[in-house]
Amino acid sequence: GVFKSRNYILVNVTAVDSSLDSVYIRLYDSSMNLINFSLTETSPNFVNFSGLSEGIYYYNATANDSLNNFIDLETRNITLDTTNPTADFTCSSSSVTQSSTLTCNCTGSDSLAGVQTTSYTENPSTSSTGTFNETCTVTDYAGNSATDSFSISAWFKTPYLRTGTNLLSKGNPDSAAGYEIETDSSTS
Repeated sequence: GVFKSRNYILVNVTAVDSSLDSVYIRLYDSSMNLINFSLTETSPNFVNFSGLSEGIYYYNATANDSLNNFIDLETRNITLDTTNPTADFTCSSSSVTQSSTLTCNCTGSDSLAGVQTTSYTENPSTSSTGTFNETCTVTDYAGNSATDSFSISAWFKTPYLRTGTNLLSKGNPDSAAGYEIETDSSTS
């Protein structure tokens, strides 16, 4: 079947027969209940079934001539979906030190057409300092899309000074860039 982001279905049937009697197009709901039809005595038979709700529809057609010859065309389905999918974007942290590894994940859901693609940067760059917005985009099979964003702050590693066992400035000496100044406690 096909997926469309609209509330109508266009069907065009052309029958070639010098004794054409009728072209009959039928539209069914997801339970295969006949909900609309079009009957003409000419070809082509073009119909616009409009004002439809979201959902799965089936349609088929029959053409027959005055000699009672007929052909049934295969039943096809179309899913109408005008609702955007949902997007959820998360990252392992919203505040990291410069040049840290950050892992992000983008998930989406769509109850009718289903998710076709998700687009995002799994490991956004933290090589510069500042606040950055990363975005994920989720697109369903009907072409509807949704986005979610995540704000990331990358900050410069705080330097520290250590003299012996004394920490002279703030910062984490285990993970931050810094300087160690060793002092010799012996005097000569």
